[in-house]
Amino acid sequence: MGGGSVANQQSDDTHVITGRVVDASTNEPVIGANIVVKGTTNGTATGADGRFTLQVGKKATIDVSFIGYKTKSLDVSSATELLIKLESDNELEEVVVVGAGSQKKISITGAVMSVAGKELKFPSSSLTSGLAGKLAGVISMTSSGEPGATTEFYIRGVGTFGGRATPLILLDDVEISSGDLNRIPAETIESFTILKDASATAIYGVRGANGVMIVTTKKGQENTRAKIGVTIENSFLQPMRMPKFVDGATWMTLYNEGLLARGTETPKYTQEQIDMTRSHAAPYIYPDVDWQRLMFRDFNMN
Repeated sequence: MGGGSVANQQSDDTHVITGRVVDASTNEPVIGANIVVKGTTNGTATGADGRFTLQVGKKATIDVSFIGYKTKSLDVSSATELLIKLESDNELEEVVVVGAGSQKKISITGAVMSVAGKELKFPSSSLTSGLAGKLAGVISMTSSGEPGATTEFYIRGVGTFGGRATPLILLDDVEISSGDLNRIPAETIESFTILKDASATAIYGVRGANGVMIVTTKKGQENTRAKIGVTIENSFLQPMRMPKFVDGATWMTLYNEGLLARGTETPKYTQEQIDMTRSHAAPYIYPDVDWQRLMFRDFNMN
C-alpha cells in the first residue's frame, strides 16, 4: 500500500507533453531541436517530423533551441500539445513581406525597404508624421499641425501626373487610404515594407507606379501567455525667458517722459490718471491689468 501511494504521488507531480517544432517562416519541421526543462538536465530532441515527447513537472518551463534560431522559452505547466515556431536568428534569413507573399531578405533583388513595427514608435498620435527619417526613399510633408491631420508622403517622388500621385497602401492585403494608415497604432504593426522600384511593384501594375506600402499587423501566438503593453508619456512645458513688464502707472509716467524728451510740452496722461491707476481705486475706469499673469500659467503639463 505504501509503495502504491508513492507512485501515485510521483505521477500527480508530472505529466507528459508532446509537440512539434517548426520554422516560423516556412512551417517546415526543425529536426534535431533541443527541448530541455529549464534548470534541469531533463530533455529530448525532435525527430524527423519535428515532433517530441517529454515528461515535465507541474510548474515546468522548457527551452527550445537549435543552431540558427532564437531560443524560445515556454511555460508548460498546463499544456499537453504544443506547436512551437522558432524564429531565425540570422539577419540574412529575415523574411520580408513583398507583393507575392514573402521572401528571405538575402534573395530580394528589387528596391525594398522593411522595418519592424517597434521602430515606428514615437511620441505622437499620428503614424504618418513619423515616417520621415525612418524609411529611405520616403518624402514626408506636414502641411498642418491640426490634430488628426494626415501627413502627405511620396515614395521616390511623384510618378503619375494628372491622376492619383499617392502610393498604394495595403493593410493585411486590403487597400486603405493614408487617413486610415494615420490612425493605426504603431504597437499593432508587425512589419512595414516599402516597394520602390518597377521590379518590386510589377505585380500591382499601374497602381504601383508611385510605390507600394505593405503593412502587416501582429498575429496571435499559440501556447503563450497574454501580454499587455502600457505606454505612459508625460511632459512639462515651461517658458525659460519671459519678458518683465512694468505696471500701468509706471508705463504712463515713462510715456510722458518720452514725449517731453522729444520736445512735446503737453503730456498724454495727467497726474490724476496716473495716481488713480496706481491706487486701483476705480479699476474699470483706470484699469491696470497684468495680462501676462492673467493669460499664462507658470508651466503646462501634457
